[in-house]
Amino acid sequence: MKNVTSVKREDCFGCTACKAVCKLNAVSMVSDDEGFMHPVVDEHKCVACGACLQVCPALHRWEAQPCENKFYAFQNQDKRVLSKSTSGGAFSAIVHSVEKPYVCGCVLDDRLYVKHILSNRSEDIEAMRGSKYVQSDMGDCFSEIKEKLTAGGQVIFTGTSCQVHGLLNYLRFFKVATDRLITVDLICHGVPSNLMHQEYVKFYEKTKGVQRGTHYFRTKRQGWGMNFILKNHEQMFVHSGQQTFVHGSLSGDYTSQESQLYLNIFFSDFCLRSACYHCPYCTENKPGNLTLADFWGIEETDLALDFPQGCSLIIARGKGIHTVEDTLSSIPLNEEQKKVAKKYQLHLRRPVACPDKRDAFWEDYHRKGFQYVAHKYLRYGGKYKVLMLFYNIANRMTNKRIAQRLGSRLFY
Repeated sequence: MKNVTSVKREDCFGCTACKAVCKLNAVSMVSDDEGFMHPVVDEHKCVACGACLQVCPALHRWEAQPCENKFYAFQNQDKRVLSKSTSGGAFSAIVHSVEKPYVCGCVLDDRLYVKHILSNRSEDIEAMRGSKYVQSDMGDCFSEIKEKLTAGGQVIFTGTSCQVHGLLNYLRFFKVATDRLITVDLICHGVPSNLMHQEYVKFYEKTKGVQRGTHYFRTKRQGWGMNFILKNHEQMFVHSGQQTFVHGSLSGDYTSQESQLYLNIFFSDFCLRSACYHCPYCTENKPGNLTLADFWGIEETDLALDFPQGCSLIIARGKGIHTVEDTLSSIPLNEEQKKVAKKYQLHLRRPVACPDKRDAFWEDYHRKGFQYVAHKYLRYGGKYKVLMLFYNIANRMTNKRIAQRLGSRLFY
């Protein structure tokens, strides 16, 4: 092998470690026809040094080693932070547990493009809060993190497990100490591309006749937890000019079929990166010091928390255990509570299955466009508009049983 061009497309995670490690700038990340970033090598610059091969997670597959994993329930005591968080506000608490950290996390820019940034500005860090169900553009974050760590700074990195793994490989290559780095990953379903999210945004704006606003991938407008079922994943689009309180008294579109369409883009699994279907990180023993998720199933435990406001599941290992136990007001789970938490986290055991019609979906998208595949594969239009009308009525009447039956026909 000369360089990362030998890595199969379906194995690449798009983590950017290969690009960051190349001192000759011979590697660039280029979007493929599904919108996922892959490395492209300028053979005129490449000297076959092998650095990109040494840091690639696809070539050095994650092999989970037995380690001590401790499970915790966490709910942020700051009600403002809790209301703005997707689940229990663990990310914000971790950030506040470290003195003057630089935080690398995922944000939506003005174009609703999903990307990672490294910043110590409070407004930037606040923008990192909340789920974004898109594979983010890492840009030059790896090299920026190396620079901060080398200068003695504290860094918190949040991302998917493959991004954490790529970062750790990269820092190890340059022999950068990681004692001042905290890595936070997720229990991940898989990642669609920025292309598909941008297609959705354009379709929404055109269909609704609005200018660009903000897309919320999750809200807690109607509560949180297993009792709320599909409402946990309620999307919301806030048009420019609308006023809103995030996750509180919301002013935005959360009832139209268009506002909820991204839910099917994500959970249909047609649009996930190819590597997600054989993800090696679907295990308790992940690369991150800390792993965050929703604590689904907390209702089945005896934990005395106001869980309809949201609760995080934290899995800590290594120095992550000290981070949680020394600085966070968390609740360690006993064996029965841990069993419940693990039961509802399928992707601690196996990755999502590749749909039989995935290739057909992308072929139709490239030939006929987004609107066509929305109708054919994503349960949009026609009878689904009628079902959405009745689904909204059932929700307003708080008839959970009927809403769930209708929702199971509307959403994947």
